[in-house]
Amino acid sequence: MLGTNRPEGVKLFRDIHGTVEREEFKARREAKAAKTNQDQLFSVDDYALHEQGERGIGCKRYQVLSEHLVAQVLLKRRTVEFSSLALEVMERFPMKETHVKDLCVDMKVRGLLSFELKPKAKKPRDSTLITAVEE
Repeated sequence: MLGTNRPEGVKLFRDIHGTVEREEFKARREAKAAKTNQDQLFSVDDYALHEQGERGIGCKRYQVLSEHLVAQVLLKRRTVEFSSLALEVMERFPMKETHVKDLCVDMKVRGLLSFELKPKAKKPRDSTLITAVEE
């Protein structure tokens, strides 16, 4: 759990976490390239994005764990505002708010969640009510 009482603090922490993590991947790649003296097939930016997608913030592993948490939360509380759900996920797992939005959209497409979006909106807003779909 993150030590903050404000949702904005969690969002900010996860945004900074993602940036710092990407910079770490870049620095490691540059250090390895300097040490081996070999040309790299991909740029350090591309490599960092790939590594982050594979094992960093918002990676598949954390998406799966977050999906299980979303299901557990909705078992206890039939309907929950997106802001509350996102905060709970971001406190437990390294996921940014945009990752949680994408996860909710994916779960809706697969018929696991139900929520209404404003016209032309593609992702839930803070006030969007998220409900589990009964099977």
